[in-house]
Amino acid sequence: MPRIAPFARLFCVGALFPLVAIGAAPAAHHDIRWDERGGAALRTQVSPGRFTEWCGHLRAGESVNWEFEAAEPLDVKVHYLEGRTLREPVRHDAALTWAGTLQAPADHQFCWQWTNRGTTPVALQARLQKPPAMREPRESREPAQPASR
Repeated sequence: MPRIAPFARLFCVGALFPLVAIGAAPAAHHDIRWDERGGAALRTQVSPGRFTEWCGHLRAGESVNWEFEAAEPLDVKVHYLEGRTLREPVRHDAALTWAGTLQAPADHQFCWQWTNRGTTPVALQARLQKPPAMREPRESREPAQPASR
């Protein structure tokens, strides 16, 4: 069997490393889109060996009730960046369903993340709901006055 020189082995490994890194669990990213009632819904599939994130901005003190249901177990976490520190106020492994309430400690971009450690795609449904006191104020809509003649 021919011997490969050490530097040649390093070159071969180095040439393959970017391909391995590229295939390492890229995320599917979804933006949270709040409806007029302060709710948001997500329905998607999480590919095997991959993760899906659902992200949006919350103001300090805002509270969000959240829940999800999956066809197969998924790891779930809610995370945000505080400076260079990743904070994870919620983390649970291998859950089919999970629910909770998140209260934002400060203005941040928060992400709900689900990871599929299985070998087949997993259907996921999630819902977020802001309590009525936390919803964005809407402009008042006065009834239109008839035009005078």
